[in-house]
Amino acid sequence: TVVKGEDTAKEASYAGTKECTSCHRGLTQSHADSNHALALQDVRKKKAAILGDFDQGEELRTVQLPGEDKARPFTAKDIAFVIGSGQHVQRYLFEAGKNDYVVLPVEWNVATKQWEPYKIADAWPAPAYDWEQSCASCHTTGFDVEKGRWKDPGVQCESCHGPGSEHVKLAKDVGKKPTDEELA
Repeated sequence: TVVKGEDTAKEASYAGTKECTSCHRGLTQSHADSNHALALQDVRKKKAAILGDFDQGEELRTVQLPGEDKARPFTAKDIAFVIGSGQHVQRYLFEAGKNDYVVLPVEWNVATKQWEPYKIADAWPAPAYDWEQSCASCHTTGFDVEKGRWKDPGVQCESCHGPGSEHVKLAKDVGKKPTDEELA
């Protein structure tokens, strides 16, 4: 997104939800538990996000994880991120390397409370299960394809409103309670 200033056009960057919250607390709080905001959940910050029951489905969950020499049932400890709010199904990401994730080939069906195959290719792992190439741009905000990193998990403010760095700069320059005209 390009923001035009008085003399030059600047490339805006993603500021992140924390920046948005500093002025738009009510909006970001009401959005925090929405299905969009929960499109990707970091398990390190929120273990309760995992809804799957690991006391069942052992046969379906048995895969050979990248970096391991034999197949075994994956567990909650293997999950780095949850894909989905848990309204219908949840899918899970395994960290195959530093900032390199793959979607596991089994999903948790929230309605039936059962594990089901998640088959999008003939074999796993396959390029179709590559998080960065297949899924990340829709489930994150500010996804950088080259680095395989994102600013925020989930569909947050800047997913719809665009990169907000210039908006944040303008708001800081005009001080508390700016008018709409001052932020334009």
